[in-house]
Amino acid sequence: MRRFFGRLEKDKIIVEGEELKHLSSVIRLKEGDKFICVIGDEFDYICQIETIDKKRAVAQILEKSKNKSNPKKNLVLFQSLIKKDNFELVLQKAVELGMSEVVPFISENCVNKSGINLERLNTLISSACKQCERSVAMCLSQAVKFVEMLKELKNFDAVIFANEIDGKEYDFSSLCKVDNIAFVVGCEGGFTEKEKNKLLSLENVKSVSLGSRILRAETASIVLMGLGSLLSDN
Repeated sequence: MRRFFGRLEKDKIIVEGEELKHLSSVIRLKEGDKFICVIGDEFDYICQIETIDKKRAVAQILEKSKNKSNPKKNLVLFQSLIKKDNFELVLQKAVELGMSEVVPFISENCVNKSGINLERLNTLISSACKQCERSVAMCLSQAVKFVEMLKELKNFDAVIFANEIDGKEYDFSSLCKVDNIAFVVGCEGGFTEKEKNKLLSLENVKSVSLGSRILRAETASIVLMGLGSLLSDN
């Protein structure tokens, strides 16, 4: 059954805008057809279309069930800005791997220091949420400075820092004991020694190796998120 984003109005589901175009013009659903709607809470709504026109579709709620694909913990990826296509790949995989939020940041070796197109990327996030059947969208913030990221990291129970040269083996299953976890990955040029030292000065930071080979920035993010999210749920 197809999934769409909508909103709740009294006891009806309303689908509008781009979602309505996709529902009516691409998928070609019509009155009487059923679909799953998500409205940003922890539930999936099985609906049946009552009326549909060019402005909106109005649907009756047939069934409400707890969504099983939303993150069980607060998992946040802090990703240094990388090339556009690679950053979009990381975002897509972050949604699939159960991140609650992605916070891009600007480090000294970033090639891209111009920030991100938040509107475009939120559209990508919405599509990824549908694909992996999440009902709560992943958050994405505007890029922050490195020093601002350091301040935010202090609020986490554990911070897993992908340190490509000096990182040590880490038992990711230990993350099952904590609920508020950050992952930190650098850009294509990595971190400067000064930046590494500042990260390692934080008491909650773990310097982690992802193997004997140097990984591309986007690969490191995907591996780190995969290890962290899958093993922390056990």
